[in-house]
Amino acid sequence: MSANLVDPDSPIITRVDERENHFDADKQLPGFGGPVRLQVGLHRGWLRPAWAAVCGALASGELSWSSEPLFRLALLIVLVDIVWGGLWSALITTDWATPLRQWQSWKRGTPVRILPYTSPEGPAGRLAQTLGQLRSWWREVVRPPLGSTLIGLALLLPVAIVVGAVLGTLPLLATLAAISLVQLVFTWTGGDSRPTPSLQAIAVIALPWLAGHALLGNPTLVSALVAMAFTISYAGGLRLALGWSGLVRWNLGQIVAVIVLVALGESQAAGIAGVLFFSQAILQPGLFDGETDGILPSAAARFPKVAQPWLMAAMLVTAWGIAAASG
Repeated sequence: MSANLVDPDSPIITRVDERENHFDADKQLPGFGGPVRLQVGLHRGWLRPAWAAVCGALASGELSWSSEPLFRLALLIVLVDIVWGGLWSALITTDWATPLRQWQSWKRGTPVRILPYTSPEGPAGRLAQTLGQLRSWWREVVRPPLGSTLIGLALLLPVAIVVGAVLGTLPLLATLAAISLVQLVFTWTGGDSRPTPSLQAIAVIALPWLAGHALLGNPTLVSALVAMAFTISYAGGLRLALGWSGLVRWNLGQIVAVIVLVALGESQAAGIAGVLFFSQAILQPGLFDGETDGILPSAAARFPKVAQPWLMAAMLVTAWGIAAASG
């Protein structure tokens, strides 16, 4: 079994090993934590924000094959997967910390001429000196490596807000929440591109799911609970390389989804979701090192990729069960 999970040639495994050696626990928010490079690798799989948005729309019970809801859903998919995804990608694939650190000690730059006959020691003179340093820092440090990224962000932000507003008040609020999440990660990490798995999971699962539900109806407590359950599972998959806690969260979120379906009286959906969970569970013994009983880092990198289709199917079945219960 373990041979199916361990792939020494996997590029994801290489990234995990590198990230494990440089993991900084002081950059964690309370809750989950884990290697950002594994997060990027998992996000490149099939499970993307678009899938969570489709599941959320299905859970609303209002999704039909008529042209209007399908067009709105397609527009939402573009919003959450391309626009939100572009904002998130700009955050986690760009080195913002180095230019910010250089600015703290930056002294070069000719003062900008603001007013004649001003004292260099006065307020106007100090402002001119700061503006000159800022202009020099921008030209030498920021613009060469980050200019295209900043232009992309300048285009994506208004597009996100406009598309969210076109889709309605609740999708707009979800868009603002996604933008705020990017700002939160940037502020917390100081621009060093290390979002925690919990925040990564919120961006990929929770917000798109709730936006999909809000597109066609008001989100319900049950739908929000299930969205958070799969968010926990996804975050657990992102931190499997750190040990048992990741596997516990991966399983816990899906077990909660099955329990919710049972509580709703949707036995058929609960049974299918249970079978999907069992299909993943039989792969899990291959995660463990027989000598130490710990989780093999290489297998931890491989497992989410192998189990992703089962998790995606479980999300779809759970959304169908919620829709059936509400109808």
